Amino acid sequence: MKKLIVFTDLDGTLLDHYDYSWQDAKPALDQLQHHNCPIIINSSKTRSEIEWLRNAMGNTDPFIVENGSAVFIPDQYFAAQSGDLTIKRFGPPREEILEILARLRAEYNYEFIGFNDMSADQVAEVTGLNLEDAAKAKERDATEPLLWNDTEIRLHAFISRLEASGYSVVSGGRFYHVMGTVSKADSIAWLMNAYQNQYPDHELLSVGLGDSNNDVPMLEAVDIPVLVAGVHGKKIHVKRNELIRTTALGPKGWNQAMQELIAEYL
Repeated sequence: MKKLIVFTDLDGTLLDHYDYSWQDAKPALDQLQHHNCPIIINSSKTRSEIEWLRNAMGNTDPFIVENGSAVFIPDQYFAAQSGDLTIKRFGPPREEILEILARLRAEYNYEFIGFNDMSADQVAEVTGLNLEDAAKAKERDATEPLLWNDTEIRLHAFISRLEASGYSVVSGGRFYHVMGTVSKADSIAWLMNAYQNQYPDHELLSVGLGDSNNDVPMLEAVDIPVLVAGVHGKKIHVKRNELIRTTALGPKGWNQAMQELIAEYL
């Protein structure tokens, strides 16, 4: 018996780039639910942001937050698991990241401002989010986005010092995200092992859907990678010969690819 385990990015992939709707993907989402195939959100977003979306979608599967830094597993989702929402960390907690940032700022007078330094109003102003969503974006578990207000030369030194201490810095456009040395691929491997233990008599096939360079580690880690066409038009380099590319954008492309895979494998 075959089972698809679906890992998906959100913005520009499952969610429309402009209105953040997933309705165009609903036919495939309903089919996956009918076949009891997990749909695991794998995003740079925070727990608070994803939990709200999962509730709206009626999704009850595990989810991956902050670029693979942690997995949240619902109560009793896997056999022998108990307790409330369980967290499996792949990087250091945010508190540890804030400590080293404070130390580097004090020692070298680096000029930056992180989400922890800002009020929800300030986060809303710099991100364009509404106040409620800005508050959710501040509630982080394992990463710290910051605005760099110093020189380019000092930025390189700052990143080098963080990397020497076991951290990584991911550029997300406007913000630099300080996190552990993890990626979206680490949490996928851990979850696939958990699913294989849960379904020992099934042949599991992991599917990954994303639209940006940030999703490349996920697309290179799964059995079936799907690059969803994006509005940005950027070239995404994925080292996979069997990469599926959608022609439709966002959730329409998501729906197109997943319905074809469901027809082929289920």
